[in-house]
Amino acid sequence: MKGSTMSNPLVLTVLDGTPLVDTRIIATGFGVEHHSTTRLVDNYSSQFQSFGLLRFETEAVKRDGERGTKFEKFYLLNEDQTYFLLTLTRNTAQVVDLKQRLVMAFAEFRKAQAKPAPKPRQLTRKHYQLLQSEVDEVAKWTAQPGRAKAAVWEHLRKVGGVDNVRYFPPAKMTEALSVLVNLKKRTRAFVNDSKASERVFIDTILTGSQLLPASKQPAFKLLEAA
Repeated sequence: MKGSTMSNPLVLTVLDGTPLVDTRIIATGFGVEHHSTTRLVDNYSSQFQSFGLLRFETEAVKRDGERGTKFEKFYLLNEDQTYFLLTLTRNTAQVVDLKQRLVMAFAEFRKAQAKPAPKPRQLTRKHYQLLQSEVDEVAKWTAQPGRAKAAVWEHLRKVGGVDNVRYFPPAKMTEALSVLVNLKKRTRAFVNDSKASERVFIDTILTGSQLLPASKQPAFKLLEAA
């Protein structure tokens, strides 16, 4: 039998990620001979199997005063099978105590197995500074660079699918830089075609102001949602 064990109020055997309870532990908790517990499982085997695969193992046992080695059968019960077995017994103080310890054991196992959600990978300082430099380059062509930068950052967050650009996916850096290069070209073209100052406010596109003839108005979709 291959598996691992973990320390709990009771020792659970873990096979294929499933916590199991050895019937010998249950018999000890009941204060009865182990064969009495396995007999219960055998008598209700179909019911136990309805709660999952019924696993049984054998182990060589050599007792003092006996000749030769005997093999003892025991079962490994999953959580549902364990609780079903407990319904077949009287609620003595000893059994109630065992039930409490079993509940604690399974609860601690689930708690130990629960993994915290992985933290998003933070963008490297070098990559963040690169994005920041490109955003600043776009904003310098506007009359209100602060508002323009906020709009561009908002769009980049949507491109990366993140709430914070610090966690922008490195795999999407190429896409982000391509967006920024295209934006710089469009902004400069807008400035040149309109013969306006270099710091033309990007909001002229957002608000629909017509510095350019409609036929020449660039498709400035990048900032529409800002």
